[in-house]
Amino acid sequence: MAIITRIFQLSSSVGKDCWLQENESTSSHNTAQLKTGRAVAGAAAMMHILIDPGNTFSELKNVKEARLLLYVESNNVTAGQGNALVRPLLVDWDETATYGQRKSGINWSTAGARSNAGTDCSKQGYSTQGLTLTAGSWITLYLNPAWFENWSKRTHYGFWIAINGNYTGYSLADATNGYITVFSSRTAATQANAPKFEIDFEYTKIFAASAGLGTST
Repeated sequence: MAIITRIFQLSSSVGKDCWLQENESTSSHNTAQLKTGRAVAGAAAMMHILIDPGNTFSELKNVKEARLLLYVESNNVTAGQGNALVRPLLVDWDETATYGQRKSGINWSTAGARSNAGTDCSKQGYSTQGLTLTAGSWITLYLNPAWFENWSKRTHYGFWIAINGNYTGYSLADATNGYITVFSSRTAATQANAPKFEIDFEYTKIFAASAGLGTST
């Protein structure tokens, strides 16, 4: 057996993404950029990212490691450092989502999907700490491999992502005021910089045949 890595990249026709900003009840952010952190110095303006790869993944089995890669366009974080928290979303949403609503006329249970009660998001999350947020480079967020096992046979709604500062519980409530990191979205002008997932799985002859991957040697 061998470990195979497959890369799945979002695009203008694959997946969906947006970012949410606190205290904006009407604005949605389905743009060429994704932003996270705390938007305005001295004000409560948390910013989070939502990413859903949709049915991008084929039938994945024996997943050993999963990663989400985001391209940093710019940041103003002190020393370029940050921590990240990723949680699976438990409810559907669309790219018109705001901090208050996941769809037009349908509210999040908790604004910004920040509750750890297991309503909008799973209680279980994965964290990546000590990220180097350097403009013009990629960061890697490590994800729970179990989230991707048999992906195409399960109901899924993508992921809630918070980056910057030291997160408290599941909300990243203490992200530093005025610190923002900007990432490329799935509709970025440079398509090669769109978010991408890397999935490592154990390769077997049986799975290879069913997935059309040839046979192992």
